[in-house]
Amino acid sequence: MFGRLTLRIGFIVMAAVLVLAATGVAVVALAWRASVDDAGSTLRMVAPRLAERAVAALDRAGGVGAAASDPFAELWGPIAAMGLGAVRVVDREGRVLLGAGDPALGPQGPPPQGAGLAAVHGGSAIRGDQWIAVRHDLAGHDAVLIVVAGWATIERHLHHDAAWMAVVALPGSVAFVLVTLLALRRAEQAQRSAGRARAEMMRRESVEAQLHQTQKMEALGLLTGGVAHDFNNLLTAIQGNLRILRRECPPDMADRLDSIGLAVQRGERLARQLLTFARPQALQRSLLDVNDVIRQILPLVERTVSAAIEIRIALTTRPCPVEVERAGLELSILNLVANARDAMPDGGVVTILTEHVPRGLDGRPLVLLSVGDSGVGMPPSVQERVFEPFFTTKDVGKGTGLGLSAVYGFVRQAGGSVQIESAPGLGTTVNLLLPESARRETPILMAEAPPEPAGAPVARSRGLVLVVEDDALVRMVTVDGLREAGLEVIVAEDAPEALKVLEETGTALDAVVTDVVMPRGMSGIDLARVVRQRWPELALIVTTGYSATDIPVADLPVRHAVLMKPFAVDELVSTLTRLLQPDAAERQLALF
Repeated sequence: MFGRLTLRIGFIVMAAVLVLAATGVAVVALAWRASVDDAGSTLRMVAPRLAERAVAALDRAGGVGAAASDPFAELWGPIAAMGLGAVRVVDREGRVLLGAGDPALGPQGPPPQGAGLAAVHGGSAIRGDQWIAVRHDLAGHDAVLIVVAGWATIERHLHHDAAWMAVVALPGSVAFVLVTLLALRRAEQAQRSAGRARAEMMRRESVEAQLHQTQKMEALGLLTGGVAHDFNNLLTAIQGNLRILRRECPPDMADRLDSIGLAVQRGERLARQLLTFARPQALQRSLLDVNDVIRQILPLVERTVSAAIEIRIALTTRPCPVEVERAGLELSILNLVANARDAMPDGGVVTILTEHVPRGLDGRPLVLLSVGDSGVGMPPSVQERVFEPFFTTKDVGKGTGLGLSAVYGFVRQAGGSVQIESAPGLGTTVNLLLPESARRETPILMAEAPPEPAGAPVARSRGLVLVVEDDALVRMVTVDGLREAGLEVIVAEDAPEALKVLEETGTALDAVVTDVVMPRGMSGIDLARVVRQRWPELALIVTTGYSATDIPVADLPVRHAVLMKPFAVDELVSTLTRLLQPDAAERQLALF
């Protein structure tokens, strides 16, 4: 800053000096020209009167050849006072007939040719012998009057003219310098203003682009959330009917039914990926070391890629503690490795590394998990859309377009951010920036829940249950399953109808099973609030195809549970059985 200011001041001073110097040169040149012209004018003014005296003297003497009295010698004092340096009359051969003053000043020899008042000059201003002369032909005589003004006269005029021009030119030069400085200052201010305006425009364009991207992702989140909700309803109906088919179909149909079950499981995972992108989930966060997680799933990562792909691991020596869901972290790593594999059909290198970022944009320490490949890379147009659900550049049947959207949702829920570095032909690197945990206890190496026994029989239950579900398919399988388990069921298609049933049979009911999203302006949560206020002794199960974090637990009755769709009817019956036990109020949190 100081150096730029010094250069600017130096430039301004130099410009002012140059302007003043140019002004001085111009003033001197103009003054010199004016002084020569002024001296010539003086000579032209006095030459005719002096010529009259010379003619009179020559007439009295009888001509050029006769001796004549010299009037100039007699009148030299007044003549010299007029600023003249020499006056002489010469004939055509250059002989001096009359004269006074300095004989060496002015032209020597024959008089210069010309007629009338002709001015000539010579000498050097540097040597100080410069002169200017005016010749005047004498009427009736073959002679010429030469009047000469020397350097003293010219210099006197020069000083006068220079002083006058300086008085006129100096204010103009100063004004010019000041105007120039003002123009430079205004130009600099305009440049700064233009720079600030450009920076502000770029900032606004960046903010608008980020806002547009955020709004687009939010709109996609709402869309995918609604799709996932309806998809979960369909899966619930399929899963319930599959249970009935398993019991009634012959054994030779078991393989086909198993394939349907596998499809339901894949659909359930797909719906959960959609919900991960759409809205926050009820994550089971635990303290994990990213390095340990990478080491533990490395064998699975190596089985994911072909033998033509080399896996390179570069982990920090320090632990990388984060508080995230283990399954989400593992799934994110596997999705990124799978994308890297597909970007290198002819083989290449996948690099997985971790680093510590001491200070992120918000000042928090971060853990960087980076997965890079040496594949085909992506153009900017693709990079802008990679996190959108269902967007994929893979061939049909080779990708769902949900891998990176699930990664985006996981990192966003963890409070981090995702960055992509890619260019066509230069590979792709995806950087996950996760908040580093401040907890210092030993990170959990494994956080897996114990598996539940497959096909465990569910004890039959007793009681009267109100089922509130607007989806006919889900309602049918739910009611059939509950009745098959020995429960009595009353059905309502929406919350207002359920309230009528509660008014009529509220004291006889044992439990209410309600969906969250329902028509006619009253949701399952609104119904749960009424149940908590008027029938607090009832058990309540809320089923949802959205995230469990959307359920306000404080508005639910004491005995409650939340089931995520798609759920198995056996799971619903088991949950109801536990809620209807006498000590369920003390254990209700375990059912959430």
